[in-house]
Amino acid sequence: MSTSVRLAALLSATIVLSACGAPEVPERMPFAEPGVEFEITPVDRNCTPDGAYVARVSWEVPQSMGSKIEVQVGADERKVFTRSNEAVGSEETGQWTSAGMVFVLTERDSGMVLAAKQAGPGNCGG
Repeated sequence: MSTSVRLAALLSATIVLSACGAPEVPERMPFAEPGVEFEITPVDRNCTPDGAYVARVSWEVPQSMGSKIEVQVGADERKVFTRSNEAVGSEETGQWTSAGMVFVLTERDSGMVLAAKQAGPGNCGG
């Protein structure tokens, strides 16, 4: 697939998703709906020179809110990091998490934002 075709497909998808009006990320973070647990925890002390690290993203959502969840990364672009059909779970990132990075937990069927949180600094060093 040529680069121009890929760019056109990406632009089309972006326009369609923008038109859908995904719920906005709350301005005040951390945010969580009542009963929702959402954590971003550094896994180890290995960081890149610019402070990026591996993190474990974990969630626990009450069954009444549904179990089809999606974790997105970025306050504006909200790229899909992981999806699950389990109300309780976790997933490790690659070594790209950095302080201030926004993670958003959503319910896939409704698009409802269940929680949002900024990653803290990694446990870098010795």
